[in-house]
Amino acid sequence: MGSQPESYEAVDILRRIQPELAKSFTTYPRCQHSSVLDALPILHEGLLAYESGAIGPAALAARAAVEAAGYLFLTRRATSDGAVTRLPKHWKGNIPNVSFEDIMMALEKRRALNSTLSEAARRIQRDGNLVAHVASRNDRDTARAVERTWKTTIEERDPRKPILLHPSFEELRKKALEDPDHLLDIMFQEDDAGLEPIRLYPLKEEVYRNLEGAGQIILALIRADGGAKPASD
Repeated sequence: MGSQPESYEAVDILRRIQPELAKSFTTYPRCQHSSVLDALPILHEGLLAYESGAIGPAALAARAAVEAAGYLFLTRRATSDGAVTRLPKHWKGNIPNVSFEDIMMALEKRRALNSTLSEAARRIQRDGNLVAHVASRNDRDTARAVERTWKTTIEERDPRKPILLHPSFEELRKKALEDPDHLLDIMFQEDDAGLEPIRLYPLKEEVYRNLEGAGQIILALIRADGGAKPASD
């Protein structure tokens, strides 16, 4: 994922992926039959969303692309004649639901990704979840912050004293929702008691890094599927 980019243009990610993909096809011909290639259109949709200013959908697409790439790598195998499918089976015989965490555990067990890419995948997962579950995370994290500050749970507080947010928070949240590029960490406060920051949304540069990381993860799994050894850190 390299050094900090001079610009955050989605096309730059594609420009870096294309030559690496072409090189992989030449060095490891089986890569051309890798089912992991099917994750690239999801990444492309994320790049289109990012370019249009839809930062949240771009974060979700990065997560979906990594999840798809990992699942395809684990359940398909590239051969010189095409791809062989090996679907996971539950002990009862049915095909189970597979979570992102299941995929990551299997990839790490196989050492399909080096530690840098594995860490990037988990960051991409967290930021995607932040967008997908923003409502429930907001309430849950607020409740935890309350518990840390007042050493009590929301349910145990006097119902005649409802939890109020500091007026400055409401103003910050309003500005944040109006300008997605500045959805920064927000500090909850009440009665001048400072609470820990609660992250509401990933930033534009964070999502760019996630899209870039998703591209590198997909490339690594395509190469591994084609017979290459995982690159070291």
